[in-house]
Amino acid sequence: MSPSKKSKVPAVNQPHFFLLLILLLCAAAPLTNAQSQANPYRILTGPGPEDIVIDFWSGAARLLVSCAERRDNEAYGGIYAIDPVTNSTKQLRTSELPVPFWPHGIDIREINGHAYLYVVNHHEGARKNDWNHEVLIFQIQDDFLQLKEVLRDPSLRAPNDIHVLSDGSFYFSNWLKKQTNWQIISAGLFKRASGSIGYYDKSSGKFRIVQNRLKMPNGLVVQNNQLYVALTLGNRVRRYDITADGGLTRDKSCDFGKMVGGDNFFCDDNGDLYLTCHPSPYKFMRHSSNAQIKSPFNVYRLRAAGCQRQLVYEDDGSNLSGGTVAVHWKNQLYIGQVFEAFVLQVDLP
Repeated sequence: MSPSKKSKVPAVNQPHFFLLLILLLCAAAPLTNAQSQANPYRILTGPGPEDIVIDFWSGAARLLVSCAERRDNEAYGGIYAIDPVTNSTKQLRTSELPVPFWPHGIDIREINGHAYLYVVNHHEGARKNDWNHEVLIFQIQDDFLQLKEVLRDPSLRAPNDIHVLSDGSFYFSNWLKKQTNWQIISAGLFKRASGSIGYYDKSSGKFRIVQNRLKMPNGLVVQNNQLYVALTLGNRVRRYDITADGGLTRDKSCDFGKMVGGDNFFCDDNGDLYLTCHPSPYKFMRHSSNAQIKSPFNVYRLRAAGCQRQLVYEDDGSNLSGGTVAVHWKNQLYIGQVFEAFVLQVDLP
């Protein structure tokens, strides 16, 4: 099924909305009052450009954006490309897909001379509210995505983000033990740490859970043989050392401090990590049902050396609401979001 065909996918009752809804129930967060002035510019995309990566392997560098409609029960998703020189956009075509296409977290990697896009995908099963999850692996062929593999496993419990290693192995976050209403309610009301991090070993073809009992793990990224994960409900970033077999060992030597509502990471050419956060879950919930209501967000730059944290951009929701990811490239930030159909470009020296 190509992304231009409609199929039933989750609207506001899908993973990302519930994740922030639980934050409303559980997190006490200060409101963002200041707004950075950084020459904001809107680049039109598909609805809900939730995650963004840079494609360096298809000619001139471009941004690939994971888009999915989240306010329409009979909607669809797709992958869009942004030309950062002209700010023009196009939707990439795909080969025929065996499942409805509703992309969530994405990552890109060059392996054996070919560029591959890894996509966390969700779709509803035969029974109502019975969600299926898989990782779709596409070979990028200019403006065409050729499906190469569909990976499914019980450890893909409620996947959100993905980080791919150089050999095609990958880590993924499960924000809950299972995507059910009870899991959502119990995690929120009782603050249960029911999330996990999973690992797929390319050489063996096997999945396994490598960390359990986490408070809504969301964005994750690997740098210098260490994995960083944003705990959305835990309001912290955790760091783990990666063992020889892909396992994770907690590194407690670094604490970046409290950051409410952490979402996706991006690692730039300097090795700096950019984390986008939702400081007001209440305003985000209102924005989810009414696009006119603003929802603030913050972008932090994290540096492993000295465990430094710096607020580099904040927005009260006037330029964009519900920011999810911030890609830093050539003195610009490209910021994605949950609902509306544009990426925000701002100056960041």
